[in-house]
Amino acid sequence: MVKLVPIGDVRASEYNPRKNDEKRLALTEMSLRKLGFLLPIYADKDGEILSGHQRHLVAERMGFDKIPVQYVDQEDLNSRKALNVLFNRATNDLQKQDTCTKIKKRLYNMDIDSMCAGLPDIEPGSEASYPCVYACRRIDTVQLAKKNHRDFDSHMKALAKALEKKTGSLMPVVIGPDMDVVKGLAGSRWRRRPERSSSSAWK
Repeated sequence: MVKLVPIGDVRASEYNPRKNDEKRLALTEMSLRKLGFLLPIYADKDGEILSGHQRHLVAERMGFDKIPVQYVDQEDLNSRKALNVLFNRATNDLQKQDTCTKIKKRLYNMDIDSMCAGLPDIEPGSEASYPCVYACRRIDTVQLAKKNHRDFDSHMKALAKALEKKTGSLMPVVIGPDMDVVKGLAGSRWRRRPERSSSSAWK
């Protein structure tokens, strides 16, 4: 369950392998400013971030007082490190052949400024800035899978399944108004019980 908590309740892990890149942080800020938190921060029971380090850092810079967090049970250090990597790959729909270099090239070649030009800014801390909390709803997984079946990848499916097994929670799926999966593609595919699936929908 995603909770809105004071931003100081969670902290960055010391072992986070991803280095801060100001260009990437600027894109993260644009995402939060235009779309809000589509996905929560994931942290262990002690408040150590397992996924969402960049969103946490940028949210602090933007003046967020609260952030959406989903807590998971992970006590062993090696398990937390593995989960950190798993979250990064699974929630970003990364394929087996994707590397940091390929991802950056793909990302930086996109004209994101033009894509976001028509979107209004969201006030940090407003209800609209937390779609993963306030716009979350249950979607029939079978219907979602049929709509997006051409884009599925067996590697992404395995990542989503491993993530659910390790955390005990379903991977969130972000969908557009026409039921197109924007983020979390694999999570909408492998679930066996449609009534448990949930998606953050934004338009």
